[in-house]
Amino acid sequence: MIPFDPFSQAPTVLFWLFVMATLVLFVIAVTRDYTHFFFRRAERIERLKRGLPPESKKTTGFTCLRGNAKEGFSVVRFANGNVYRGYYHKGRKHGQGLFIWRDGRRYEGEWRNGRMNGVGVMSFPLGSRYVGQFVNDKKQGSGVYHWANGGVYEGEFHNNLRHGLGVYVSPEGKRFAGIWRDDAWVGRQSERLVK
Repeated sequence: MIPFDPFSQAPTVLFWLFVMATLVLFVIAVTRDYTHFFFRRAERIERLKRGLPPESKKTTGFTCLRGNAKEGFSVVRFANGNVYRGYYHKGRKHGQGLFIWRDGRRYEGEWRNGRMNGVGVMSFPLGSRYVGQFVNDKKQGSGVYHWANGGVYEGEFHNNLRHGLGVYVSPEGKRFAGIWRDDAWVGRQSERLVK
């Protein structure tokens, strides 16, 4: 029996390692991004499962999954994970749209000049919800706020705060109707139970 000599096979092994390394480097050079090459098929399948187009156009700070984020309808994923599905005009959100923050908040409604302006619905991850008017990304005008604990306020808002005429019904059924200033009730208190 001939003893095993690990160095007798070394030239052949080194040759094939060199060939494999060269092929890998060639593939990387051609695709210019090895992750794109190796995960492209899986990414396409995942995007199709989520109902998104298989390809996307990259731009600075966000990725256009559909459209061009300049005019008309677009679907955009921002670098921080937020997503916008809606209309653009002159490169700004404008018209109807849905914005989903990565923390779970959602706004669906009107946009003007890149801001929430008009009537919309803002939902929060723990179950609270606001339906009403927005001006420059803030609750302003008439609206209804439903808290997750069952409390409801219907009335006027200013600068994201209850401000003006409004009615708050607590989870226990107590009713506070009257004037509100800077999120505090200052009108007459009526503690009758609401059925």
